[in-house]
Amino acid sequence: MPTLTLKHKLPDGRGAPSPGSLEAKGEAANKLDIPPPIPTAKATREQIRASLELGLAEARAGIGEDFDVVQARLRAKFFPSSR
Repeated sequence: MPTLTLKHKLPDGRGAPSPGSLEAKGEAANKLDIPPPIPTAKATREQIRASLELGLAEARAGIGEDFDVVQARLRAKFFPSSR
């Protein structure tokens, strides 16, 4: 009786990653649309903080779109039947 293997071939000829590998976890996260974790590198945190401060400064100055306009556009895009 032949034995079955758990290794499946991908279209490019490589074998499927093992279930516990980082590659397999990344593929599973992509299928579920899970965003990557917040970076912990100090330089990246500084970049995020600078970006947030810039966005807050623009909002205080009145630059950008009104929240109601953005919310209406998102509702129209994701909930078209709720009009």
